[in-house]
Amino acid sequence: MAINQECEHQGEHLEGYQLREYLSRRFFITDDRAAYPKFYDLELNQNGLMQSNLVGVAMHLGKMSYDDAKQLVRHVYFKTLAPTKLYRPGQPPVINQMGVLFLNSWVAPRFDTETPGDLSAEPFISHLERALGKEAAMYLLDVLSYRLQHPNDKKPHIAFYFYHETGGMGKSLFLETLRNVLGQNSVNTINTTDRLNSMSAAELWNTSWLAIEEAGVAKGSKIYDTIKSYTGADQVDADAKHKGFGKKEIPAMLMLMSNRAPTFIEAHDRRFFVKEWFVQFDETETKDEYFAQYTNWLEKEGGYQAIYQYLINHQVTQDIRKVPVTREKEMAMDMSCNPVVTEIKDYLEDNEKYWCFNIECFDEIFDKHRVNSNQRKHLLVEAGLVKDDSRYRINNNRYRLWVREGVYTKGIGSATAAFYNGRDDLLNEVTLISHSG
Repeated sequence: MAINQECEHQGEHLEGYQLREYLSRRFFITDDRAAYPKFYDLELNQNGLMQSNLVGVAMHLGKMSYDDAKQLVRHVYFKTLAPTKLYRPGQPPVINQMGVLFLNSWVAPRFDTETPGDLSAEPFISHLERALGKEAAMYLLDVLSYRLQHPNDKKPHIAFYFYHETGGMGKSLFLETLRNVLGQNSVNTINTTDRLNSMSAAELWNTSWLAIEEAGVAKGSKIYDTIKSYTGADQVDADAKHKGFGKKEIPAMLMLMSNRAPTFIEAHDRRFFVKEWFVQFDETETKDEYFAQYTNWLEKEGGYQAIYQYLINHQVTQDIRKVPVTREKEMAMDMSCNPVVTEIKDYLEDNEKYWCFNIECFDEIFDKHRVNSNQRKHLLVEAGLVKDDSRYRINNNRYRLWVREGVYTKGIGSATAAFYNGRDDLLNEVTLISHSG
């Protein structure tokens, strides 16, 4: 029974022990470092309350004077919440984990999820089949069902990328549908990828789904590295602003929406499901009429309830961790295989004993493909090299170097040592210098 419902059940007002019990289960201390602690209100989802606010609640519910309410609040034992929130779908608002209390950031859907519904989810299924095709729609439905049926299991390390060159195909409507079906706090939506590299990025992933409406991802970029890392992990070391360094849970699966086909999908990728999202219309119907009828079904004819009941009861038969290779994904992987990058990677494999290179080492490859000077650094980064802006003395000359990812250097007396994958050697011994051109 919810706290406010319990209060109503007790009658018009609460007295003595009942009121103290009610207050102790509704309010929790979040900060007791100052003389006056701050409280969180579980009922109103409000943080930063002062003791005087609690006195006001006691006066209202207990029909008592200010002095009596203040005296009563002083005798209530308030528990303390940990500063970090947990995301635990289907569990109580406050999670007791080995004696430590955490606020559960999950919020249940607004409709009744306990009562089985007899509504059909056919309009939703048909809509997805129109937009994606039958096989792709079924894979998406399987993943959504698995995620809803096993909300606290470790997430499948996969991500979705949906695109179409023009808008108005219902991608945003689909995200809004998920929020209404799964619960508003179960789907975090951000407009662009910029926030993924912020100090509080880990908090965005503390949900079931993270959706980006206008995804702009470049292969080899910091954003791409972040997406790969967070998609393939369940926890991350994060330094959230003003909250300190520590392990953060990142249970969210990623869903990217875009107006462009992806250009960052690597060959043999096993992480991304890529599909064009394009709704086909019959000759006798218009787009506006179609979406008006579909939205009416969602909002006024029990569509959200029907979708929830379908997903919670749908039997998942395929291994959702084996991401199907769609035609769109094959095209994306072919586009990402730049022949220059491939040759640079081959060069690095042929010279495995070297960890550092001057840029002239790659002149022959660049000249062969007529790569201009502005493009060269981007291609080296895409091949897995990192530019070291320091100047090093090698064979009586000074060079700026491109190094394999993970290499770092350290001065030892008059010499410089290089460290890579647990090994170390003198920089001179692991650096390849070319004087071509």
